[in-house]
Amino acid sequence: MICTVSTVKDSLANVRDFVEGNLAAGADHLFVFVEGGDREVLSHLDRHPHVTAVDADTDPEPSRSLNTRQTINANRINHLLAEVPEAEWLFHIDGDELLDIDKERLLALGPEVEVVRLVPKESVSTSHPEYADYVKHLLEPDELALLKVLDLVDSASNRRWFHGHVLGKVGIRPSRDLGLHIHHARRFGAEETMEDFRAEWLHIVHHESVTLQEFVRKWEAHLGAGPATKFRGEKELVRAAVRGVLANDHLDDEGRRRCLAEIYRRRIEDDVPALLDLGVLEHAPTHDYVPRSFPRRRLRRLEEQLPELLEVDPNFFRPRQRESDPVS
Repeated sequence: MICTVSTVKDSLANVRDFVEGNLAAGADHLFVFVEGGDREVLSHLDRHPHVTAVDADTDPEPSRSLNTRQTINANRINHLLAEVPEAEWLFHIDGDELLDIDKERLLALGPEVEVVRLVPKESVSTSHPEYADYVKHLLEPDELALLKVLDLVDSASNRRWFHGHVLGKVGIRPSRDLGLHIHHARRFGAEETMEDFRAEWLHIVHHESVTLQEFVRKWEAHLGAGPATKFRGEKELVRAAVRGVLANDHLDDEGRRRCLAEIYRRRIEDDVPALLDLGVLEHAPTHDYVPRSFPRRRLRRLEEQLPELLEVDPNFFRPRQRESDPVS
């Protein structure tokens, strides 16, 4: 079985799409930590046979950054699944990401492969619904140079071609010796990250700021997610600009909406027709896997054990900090 773990704060509609999209793409069971105390989202997930939902609004240290909370939650589930034979792979993904994998080939990998990397693709950002089913892939230097010369990107870099991350995400065989981070895995207590297996059939699709409405919602969520998540370069510039708009007392609500729309148009929205002419986009992948279920007794036991893990010192689940194993 393939499992995923995520920390989310989103609308019911987006969470529903996230769950169903990942189940169709090869996931069998999703572990979802829901922040924000959204009872409607929690109620929906609690009723889903392929989801285990956790109310994550009870962190005794809300000062932890979002990245730290995500890492702790991912390793809680890794610890939970480490001795569950049905759980063959665990992926740490965000609520705006969908698996794009060949499930049969993944499950056929030998035990010597402990970590796999999902290379990212990214949905285009557009105000035009007819283009919503296109995605970007990472480009070669000459392709990026062409986009730069044509003023379709600010610099000849995949970091500017993509609005989100370019590192991708990883999956591991659940193990108490391994730790999941945001974009890599390492052995507990080790400094170096682990080597990962890559293939043309291992991807993740990131739905990053696909519309103006999602752009605004995401940045408001980032700015309200506790201590600042670390971003680089252009993304940090955009965050600061959005923060400046929201804090500007000289703007009324309509003025703020206009400013945010202008930021989106200038810094985020893709020129999809031009990119299609250059052949640098592809149709979003589709999958039709049917998820497997945990044996009923196994799932019941997992959901009994999970609250016990939530009582353990969260720092135990931070891979470079763990010194001993207090959990039986």
